[in-house]
Amino acid sequence: METPAFLVTVLILKAGCAHFEYSDSGVNAARRKSGSGPVSDQANLRSARKAYDVEGAGDLPGFLELLTDNVDWRFFVSGIPGPESSVEGRRAVEKYLISLFGALVVRFFPAEFIADANSVLVLGSEHVRLRSSGGTLDANWAHVFTFRDGLIARFREYSDTIDRPEDR
Repeated sequence: METPAFLVTVLILKAGCAHFEYSDSGVNAARRKSGSGPVSDQANLRSARKAYDVEGAGDLPGFLELLTDNVDWRFFVSGIPGPESSVEGRRAVEKYLISLFGALVVRFFPAEFIADANSVLVLGSEHVRLRSSGGTLDANWAHVFTFRDGLIARFREYSDTIDRPEDR
């Protein structure tokens, strides 16, 4: 499943590119016009916001309820080498997040939410502290959520580190 052209265009615009082209395949335009589809843009937007709320409250079970059983979860992070950049399935995401948050304290700052059809793009930043050393890291990111039947079926994080723990 590809990231919708509309979201790529938004990423390009947010990056400051002056020229862009946009073409809608017609499918999304027809869906928006007719209001058809199992879940509305606004419902998906509310679910994406809820994901940040429950994560921020430390409610892992509440967060996992927002995922499909076979969720596809991937990270594309510059400046941070890591063995795992992809996990599949709700239980694998759970294991990954338990491990990740066991090593890191992460504070997310979602700034903009943009919804279209079954996708929500969130632009924001995060502040990370390593539990072992106390080192910190700040990063900007774009999160792309793809929804199926009101649940997160696909997640992509595109992150660019501002600085790395070893730089401090």
